[in-house]
Amino acid sequence: MFLGLWRFSRLVLWFAAFRKLLGHHGLASSKFLWCLCLLVVMYLPQQVWTLPYKIGVVGPWACDSLFSKALPEVAARLAIERINRDPSFDLSYSFEYVILNEDCQTSRALSSFISHHQMASGFIGPTNPGYCEAASLLGNSWDKGIFSWACVNYELDNKNSYPTFSRTLPSPIRVLVTVMKYFQWAHAGIISSDEDIWVHTANRVASALRSHGLPVGVVLTTGQDSQSIRKALQRIHQADRIRIIIMCMHSALIGGETQTHLLEWAHDLKMTDGTYVFVPYDALLYSLPYKHTPYQVLRNNPKLREAYDAVLTITVESQEKTFYQAFTEAAARGEIPEKLEFDQVSPLFGTIYNSIYFIAQAMNNAMKENGQAGAASLVQHSRNMQFYGFNQLIRTDSNGNGISEYVILDTNWKEWELHSTYIVDMEMELLRFGGIPIHFPGGRPPRADAKCWFAEGKICHGGIDAAFAMMVCLTLLIALLSINGFAYFIRRRINKIQLIKGPNRILLTLEDVTFINPHFGSKRGSRASVSFQITSEVQSGRSPRLSFSSGSLTPATYENSNVAIYEGDWVWLKKFPPGDFGDVKSIKSRASDVFEM
Repeated sequence: MFLGLWRFSRLVLWFAAFRKLLGHHGLASSKFLWCLCLLVVMYLPQQVWTLPYKIGVVGPWACDSLFSKALPEVAARLAIERINRDPSFDLSYSFEYVILNEDCQTSRALSSFISHHQMASGFIGPTNPGYCEAASLLGNSWDKGIFSWACVNYELDNKNSYPTFSRTLPSPIRVLVTVMKYFQWAHAGIISSDEDIWVHTANRVASALRSHGLPVGVVLTTGQDSQSIRKALQRIHQADRIRIIIMCMHSALIGGETQTHLLEWAHDLKMTDGTYVFVPYDALLYSLPYKHTPYQVLRNNPKLREAYDAVLTITVESQEKTFYQAFTEAAARGEIPEKLEFDQVSPLFGTIYNSIYFIAQAMNNAMKENGQAGAASLVQHSRNMQFYGFNQLIRTDSNGNGISEYVILDTNWKEWELHSTYIVDMEMELLRFGGIPIHFPGGRPPRADAKCWFAEGKICHGGIDAAFAMMVCLTLLIALLSINGFAYFIRRRINKIQLIKGPNRILLTLEDVTFINPHFGSKRGSRASVSFQITSEVQSGRSPRLSFSSGSLTPATYENSNVAIYEGDWVWLKKFPPGDFGDVKSIKSRASDVFEM
């Protein structure tokens, strides 16, 4: 319920004129005039004494030519005019707007923002994420709402610390994480143009992704020159396991030259062959037209068209009509005075329009409920909203988070039109197939990372793909078998050496055997000579020759021999009678080695 002082001044002028007309017609006329004025004041107290709600649209409109293509003043005027004549709003209050230029250097942008605090009742912006936290703290101290589509800082999600801050679109990080989770692309690289606003955007995007536990390998900055672009791409190529490359810069489809050169060099370096997926970050902040919308930049640049096959464009889904169709209709109705071609206007025009409508809807809800329009009250009443914006359906949930739908756009190297492949449902945070599959270069998407990167409450030390895990297991198995085989060979060799050498050897030679017959004791002379002859021949290495008669020598048998029986070149070891001889396992194992030899 905010009106201008001009209504009060008109009331004062009307009162003075009416009094002049009455002149000096007496006391009755004067009393009638005072009673009439009192009734007017009592009937419209808030309309007389309150000010309009002035919305400050903050952005680098003067220092960035592509941001200025969003036509912020035209978008704000169109939104304010439609709001003030919209019957769904309380007509007892009105809105105004003021365009506030933001410096392209972050430090100066913050300084200029401080100087704007008396110029607006609430702010659309900032556009530079580099000072969003500071601006939100200032807005809290000023009791002025900060409504931004570009503040990606994850710290701002804390409603207790920043009660006067609200996003007019779903958080770009939530959208990115939803897509990355679906395709299991955890490892990301971020590259930005060298403008200050995009450098800070890249750093805030990296911090927000890391707050979700996702690994961001590199955060790089590049200019438009070939040397810096080539160097940045080579560093990304050398980084470990990067799947998705987020480009924080103006999109090539709306005139971004840095992104055009970047994709051309990526094509020359064979980085658009399906190894990586490139995602334009700025398309997350508006609704890029795609239905029956050919892009001449793709048609006129074959190399860019081939490189764009590796690009997935994630943008706000349009509903009944595209941005260009909605802009053309507004121009046809005379709501847009400038004679501009629709393709010369940035789709960020629609985001500015929707943000102003966002504040108006929150104001309407707050005034209907409690009649208060403080900054914190506006943020609280921005929950559970739903309205049709410039060409999108804007929705928020019970926590005030945006749940508008996004769409994943794709093309191939033959076409210069984009088509829808998946719908990103931000209410459920999942993807729905749109009917046309994504055309990945090479026929398949980049390798998937481990699922643990996206599991809440779990720490993921790294993702190992199946091929690498199988190779590691096979290597360990081969190494284990090799070690066991080598150990078995060494053990067999040692056992064979122990059979023929050492005090515990089992394999006996003739030098190791002594033949004894106890029955030789009664005939010492003859038996001693025989023993001496046998021993001497054995020790000399010759086979003993026995020429005794059967009557002079008792035949040796298993029973009368203590050690062995000598028969020709064979030595028969004594067979022990059955009984308990303790542990014979070691004896059996060594005996088996003898038999094998």
